[in-house]
Amino acid sequence: MNHGLVSIFPFDEDLGPFPLGSGFITAAFGDRAVCCTAAHIFTHLHRLQKVGPTPHPSALREFLPQGAPLDLDRKRLRAVCWEDGKIEIAFFDWAIWDERSDLAFFGIRIQEGTDPRFFRSNMLLDAERPEIGTEVAVLGYNDMKVLSFEGTEDQNRGTISRQLLLRAGRVTAYYPDGYSLCRAACIETSIPIFPGMSGAPVMKVAQGGAMLPFGVMSFDPDEEPGQKCDRSVPGRSIVPLIKPLIQVSPNGQRSTMLTLESGMMAGTGWVAA
Repeated sequence: MNHGLVSIFPFDEDLGPFPLGSGFITAAFGDRAVCCTAAHIFTHLHRLQKVGPTPHPSALREFLPQGAPLDLDRKRLRAVCWEDGKIEIAFFDWAIWDERSDLAFFGIRIQEGTDPRFFRSNMLLDAERPEIGTEVAVLGYNDMKVLSFEGTEDQNRGTISRQLLLRAGRVTAYYPDGYSLCRAACIETSIPIFPGMSGAPVMKVAQGGAMLPFGVMSFDPDEEPGQKCDRSVPGRSIVPLIKPLIQVSPNGQRSTMLTLESGMMAGTGWVAA
């Protein structure tokens, strides 16, 4: 069940890694992959990288200084990926995120020396919005921790702990114009959010078939931990809708177009070999 999932680990000022959130691969190309997550992960990371006084939360964006762009350097940000029992600490190439919808897409690539066919697993997206009452599930990593880490200019070694978690619930509401922090189309579910699960895929529960993500975990309207670990007690979570444009050719080939209404961007993209 780890296939297609990623964990996002930035590095602090002392170049020590810490867990920030989850994501999932939407397209795999062997040595590189396209992933989806929640935009607030990159927004938070950008704030952590800024130097100087922090503006008041009520300050309007158009009156704030632009500052330096988000740094995707390999010493500042990595993605932990799993494929057939092997772990890859991938580099970030580019990222684009939209705070309004709380959706983000980013590109990652393998390190030198890794099998160029490493990325083989991805999750196909679902363009259909689930109706209220539909059973849905989230799959992601809970309680991510860095247990040990030793870093040099040439090599890093460490141990991380993370728990793969699958939680099911039902769609309880649909907000076509957004809700609270998410200002675009989203749904509410009865699944609580656990630390580290921001950006994890949310899918309809299918009997005997593949579960296709239609959205990502964004935030929990109930900030208090409460009884989140008690599966008999429903929680709350807001899930932005990805809304991909999917086309299937006469020969059965599937193509997917991903769009964001607005967004911030970092990185240089990919250059064709």
